[in-house]
Amino acid sequence: MTTVANSTKRRGRPRASDLQQRSHDLLDVAEMALVELGYEGVTLNLIAKRASVSKRTIYAKYGDKKGLLEAVLKRMSVGTFGPELSAEDDLPFLDGLRWRAERVLRNNLRPGAIAIAAIAIRESKRFPEFLVTMLEAKRMYQQDPLRLYFERFKDRGIIGDVDCVALASMFLWMLSEDMINTVATGVAAGDSDDIITAKAELVANMLAGTLLRMD
Repeated sequence: MTTVANSTKRRGRPRASDLQQRSHDLLDVAEMALVELGYEGVTLNLIAKRASVSKRTIYAKYGDKKGLLEAVLKRMSVGTFGPELSAEDDLPFLDGLRWRAERVLRNNLRPGAIAIAAIAIRESKRFPEFLVTMLEAKRMYQQDPLRLYFERFKDRGIIGDVDCVALASMFLWMLSEDMINTVATGVAAGDSDDIITAKAELVANMLAGTLLRMD
């Protein structure tokens, strides 16, 4: 009796959570294939086989290969910048800046972040909308919280009258060297925790030293 009941249940309509997990798993497979093989090397047959789904399932949800990989790239762009940087904390300005610099550096050196930067360059002509999505995610999760962070100390008179949008952008650019070099050369930076901490401290000290001296 139990076996029949379970069998009937398995043949029933999939639960929403099951469908969501299947979609998530499919995007995981497609993402790994895209990173490994590039757009030209990826086929729906390959993805369907690796994900244990039918091509009909992919067509029904995403239309075609481009639609599927657009969904992959959008998810990657949102996830690549890691947890949102906090705009507020109880740390002094320099300590808070060091913490943020280290957080951004560690995120930039994740394999997923390196991969999406490489894909953005390699596939920029095929997916121009992806670059827009990626930049919007960067603005939302990194640049805007940093802007608000700088504005808070500017309003308190701790740093000078600066353009906080430009300042946040410059701060992120200063922390992107290792990522850019890895994408350009294909050789991972491989920095240790101590080196990452030291780099973050150097960048934070340089920026804070300039800002705190301003009238």
